[in-house]
Amino acid sequence: MDKNLQEALLEYLEKLETATTKLKQQISNQPTPNTQPEEASESIFNVLNFEQREGARLGEYQIAQKTANPTDSWNKAFSILEKNQSTISSRYHQEGYTYSYWLYGENHDRIYRQKLKPEEGKEQDEH
Repeated sequence: MDKNLQEALLEYLEKLETATTKLKQQISNQPTPNTQPEEASESIFNVLNFEQREGARLGEYQIAQKTANPTDSWNKAFSILEKNQSTISSRYHQEGYTYSYWLYGENHDRIYRQKLKPEEGKEQDEH
C-alpha cells in the first residue's frame, strides 16, 4: 500500500474514532424522553421569548411563538404543559411561580402565560 495513502487512511480513521467517541458521549448525556419531572422550575419557561398582548376578557397576557424560540427550550416547556393538560381553565403553575401557563385550542405553536395574582401564587396548584 502506498505510504501517503496509508497515512491518509490512518488519519481519517483516527478522526472517525474521535467523532464516534464524542457522539457516544453526547448520546449518553441526553435524558430519556420519559424522565421529564411532573413539576418543573419556572426557569424552563422563562428562557422563552414572550410577546406582550392585551385582550378584553383576559387583560394583559403573553404569548411565546414556537418559531421565535429555540427548539429544545420550546419542546421542553410544551411537553410539560401537554403532560399536565394545561388549558386556559386549568393553568399550570407551581408554588413560587410568577406566571401561570397554558395551551389553547389546537394552537400547538403557542404557549400562553399570565401573571398570577398574589393570592394565586401562594396557593398550591393541583398540578
